[in-house]
Amino acid sequence: MQRLVQSLVLSLGSLLLTPLVKADPLSGVALYYRCYGQLTQQFPAANDPYLPQVRDGKLNPIDACIDILMKASLLESGNQSRLSAGLQASSVDAFQTMHKVHVSWFQDRNFSVVLNNISLRGTEDIYDAEAPAFYLTRALFRPDTGIDSVITMARTLRALRTNQTPDKGVSSKIVRAETPFGTNVPFAATGELQGFMLMPPTAFDYTTSQSSNKFVIDKANGGGILGDPAYLRLTVNEEPNFKATGALAVPRKWSRAVMSDLMCRDIPAVRTADALAFRVANSTAEFRKESACIRCHATIDRMAGVIRGIRYVDIGDREWRIDFATLVNPTMPAGVAWPSKEDATYSAQPPSGVLYFRDYKGRLVNQPVDNLAGLGAAIAATDDFYICMAKRYYSYFMGVDVKLADPTDPVNPVTLSDLDKYHLQRVVDLGLELKADVKKSSFTLIKKILSHPDYGMDDYHSK
Repeated sequence: MQRLVQSLVLSLGSLLLTPLVKADPLSGVALYYRCYGQLTQQFPAANDPYLPQVRDGKLNPIDACIDILMKASLLESGNQSRLSAGLQASSVDAFQTMHKVHVSWFQDRNFSVVLNNISLRGTEDIYDAEAPAFYLTRALFRPDTGIDSVITMARTLRALRTNQTPDKGVSSKIVRAETPFGTNVPFAATGELQGFMLMPPTAFDYTTSQSSNKFVIDKANGGGILGDPAYLRLTVNEEPNFKATGALAVPRKWSRAVMSDLMCRDIPAVRTADALAFRVANSTAEFRKESACIRCHATIDRMAGVIRGIRYVDIGDREWRIDFATLVNPTMPAGVAWPSKEDATYSAQPPSGVLYFRDYKGRLVNQPVDNLAGLGAAIAATDDFYICMAKRYYSYFMGVDVKLADPTDPVNPVTLSDLDKYHLQRVVDLGLELKADVKKSSFTLIKKILSHPDYGMDDYHSK
């Protein structure tokens, strides 16, 4: 996937983007080739309807590209949104390309092995590893759907693809009747992506050699991507019998992924001084004794408290097995918010956590939350989420990847060149405009990036 996205940038770079000492504007045709190529990963066809108008100066090349993108908008029908029939190939290509770009933003894109010596083919047959990106693609192509929906939705998404009800699993090739769920097994759709379905939390019956029971496949845990079953399964990455204890055992890989995937922030995300209050000399977790270590853990461990009830549930037999990451309901009263010693009841306590980081201006964000939905709302209230989304799109279209970090940390200062500062400020401005936009439209964000004079220069990496 990464190679596919990079190939376009490299090919266009060799063709059109050779850095020059002095940047000059591209011709209309060259600019059309640039934006068309980035949106579709193709070159315009010989019978392209826009190219003659662009060549004759009758159509602005960016307007032509925006029209291609706009025509890929999803049509709504009940709980489904899909591409319209008979759509021109360039718009279909734009839809597929932007979805691939969204997939590339996530650090965990393959299901890891949880159960030793057991195939995870069943997991791949049920869940689509691209599911986290569905939220972003839906937000881009579904009119009046803001990008904040990706972390605030209360429903899960499944793909509409060219083969919606495959007879065999995409990974195992096992037929429906041979699975523990029988012919009602909810195999993930296969083929080319065409849209999305909002899923109800449906319980499916299953029978194995050990037991018969029900399991909710599309359980919405809150917070859109944050609680999506596939995202949890992709990012938790703990041992088969994992149970959070609040000190050493915490699902912190998930919260690290959240900070990276949706906030564009590396860990540590706070200052050394911010960690001092969490030092505990007699902690059973060695990292709680060192402020340098707590700089990381104060962010990721405390956030992970909202999924403290995470468990793996495995269903099936040796030939075909699924391991789900699911959240159990709390059965114990709340205890110490962030225990410094192992707490056997921690995972059964009500979910709570903290969004804790230094924002793009160096201001400390310290927001307690009660669940995944609360975490999603807290992230959606920050500037940094929108700046991160702007950074992602800016990186793809402009080829410049700015770094988001605390700019005023006195111990670890950030050093930027004038050009770095210029691009960073553009990304910040775009992010703040995205947040201020009533619709919070990622479509509008892309239009702004493509319409900026810098994008139309032969060397668009410099101002």
